[in-house]
Amino acid sequence: MSAVNPMHPMSQLAVENAQKLLACVIWKLRKHCPNLAVEITEKDMEQLADVFMSNGQQGNIAVIGKGDRIVLQLIDSVSGKALIQQHGDENSPNAVMMTKCLAARKRAPVVANRLRHDSNVSTVGKPLAREAAEILELLTWEPGA
Repeated sequence: MSAVNPMHPMSQLAVENAQKLLACVIWKLRKHCPNLAVEITEKDMEQLADVFMSNGQQGNIAVIGKGDRIVLQLIDSVSGKALIQQHGDENSPNAVMMTKCLAARKRAPVVANRLRHDSNVSTVGKPLAREAAEILELLTWEPGA
């Protein structure tokens, strides 16, 4: 993989600080997955190459400077557009579960308020208890291999 514009200061910054940028990416993702550790196998590298070069794409990383920060994005070198996912990735079991987890995270504050209210009047019903249990299960889900 090469820089889209290797002479651009942001591309040079990314090359010089690749390890630090990887650490920052993992650090930012830890907000959503506190025990995050990323294991990369040969198969992962092969799959990355397959996706990056599928559908005539030439995968690359764009390093975009925005004020006091940079944005890293996977793009197609030729078009400059975000890489197209391999067909079916969006329906993988992990992708489906992550979508459910993100939806549960949005529902959680409302359910928490309902639980507080209902517990004050001693009327926590089965549907609310089940919804709360479902949210807790989803929020503790960890992706499989």
